[in-house]
Amino acid sequence: MSKKYANVTAAAALALFAVTVTGCGQSGGNAHSQASTSAAGVEAATSSPSPAVASEIKAERVDGLGRILVDGKGRTLYLFDADKSSKSTCTGECARDWPPAVTGSGSSGSPSASSTESPSGSASASPSGSQSASPSGSSSSPAGSSASPSILPSAGTGVQAGLLGTTKRSDGTTQITYKDHPLYYFEGDKKAGDVKGQGREAFGGKWWVVDPNGDKVTTIPPGAGSASPSGSASGSGSPSASGSSSASPTSSPS
Repeated sequence: MSKKYANVTAAAALALFAVTVTGCGQSGGNAHSQASTSAAGVEAATSSPSPAVASEIKAERVDGLGRILVDGKGRTLYLFDADKSSKSTCTGECARDWPPAVTGSGSSGSPSASSTESPSGSASASPSGSQSASPSGSSSSPAGSSASPSILPSAGTGVQAGLLGTTKRSDGTTQITYKDHPLYYFEGDKKAGDVKGQGREAFGGKWWVVDPNGDKVTTIPPGAGSASPSGSASGSGSPSASGSSSASPTSSPS
């Protein structure tokens, strides 16, 4: 009887050991799977382009171009010839090579000097609940661009606040406009003062820096158009500087 009991006990111990080993293996596999998924998520987030938020627009002098629009950090801003209104036509791969200059969302955006805000930081509201626009945001902003004063960037030195505006993009972000021109960065510009996007022809139009009056500047200074944006398809960002005349006028009406 004791021998039979010993055999049953041994069998039970073996069964328990097998279940334990199987459970550990599954747990390890799940942990490995979760770690792989997490790593893939981090990699995907890292590879996604970050928004190019501009809290200030100002004018600075650049050799060979005169005074042009830049953001608060001195990064050059461009207009796109293919944009025929305040509505941007640059999306997808175009927006990767030429990141739109967007506002911060809600209260994180820097308001323009002409905006009116309540003590809590939110835009003042009329009795009916609608936002009340400041005089400069409504009457002097160009037609076709949004005049939401709570998200407009501040107008820095040399910039006309009345020419600043915004436009909604297809992805829901709010892009900054100047004299109804949506503004963009160039992926090939790596530091303040770079103008390597000047005069490029890509994605169906040419790209130009902008003067304080809101007109494109068509002069091609030395070194402009010499850098290819990272991640652009072959031929999509080919420079046109070599075929542009350096004797072009410094600015022309848009």
